[in-house]
Amino acid sequence: MFNRCCCADDAGLSHVSPRVQAEDALNQNEPYRGQSRPINGSYSERSLTAQEKEQEKARLQTLVNTFARQAVKGCPCKFFREGGGGLLATSYCIDKGLDRLMIMSPDNSDSREVTCTISSIQDIYSLIEDGSACFPPEVVNVLRPDEQQLLLMVVYQGNNGKMRFCIVEESCESRDNFLECLRILCIYSQSAVG
Repeated sequence: MFNRCCCADDAGLSHVSPRVQAEDALNQNEPYRGQSRPINGSYSERSLTAQEKEQEKARLQTLVNTFARQAVKGCPCKFFREGGGGLLATSYCIDKGLDRLMIMSPDNSDSREVTCTISSIQDIYSLIEDGSACFPPEVVNVLRPDEQQLLLMVVYQGNNGKMRFCIVEESCESRDNFLECLRILCIYSQSAVG
């Protein structure tokens, strides 16, 4: 999951164990192809020491808890409405059960443009990492260069097959947090389902 493209309030959150999420993410080999991710963010061929694992687990727990608290309340983003709708200022949220990712409608804050279960997410592409060939040209062409580096595309399994949506995050930090935290939430969600 989340491979490179070949051509995506504390209340109510206590039932989710961030410790399990962090441990699952640390034990997940596929995203790093057997490489360990040291605290400084670079990759190496060696395994993490026990102390490094604990530090990374604590870092991931804090990151996911902070992200989840913010996402339950709603995080600002821009959503690309395909079919002529263009780029719209809105927000995304995650339900309190951390089961669904929702893009809210900019026209009506009680309505949703997209709802996908987190366990159905198959990939998240980042233009800066995966290149423009992975994205619909109509999305890339409407973005300024500073927006292009913040572009993400979520690919998920919907009722009618593979679905996708594109958002533009507010900053490089929020883009990176979205990618890392959704990866962890997907691992947790898929292990809970399976």
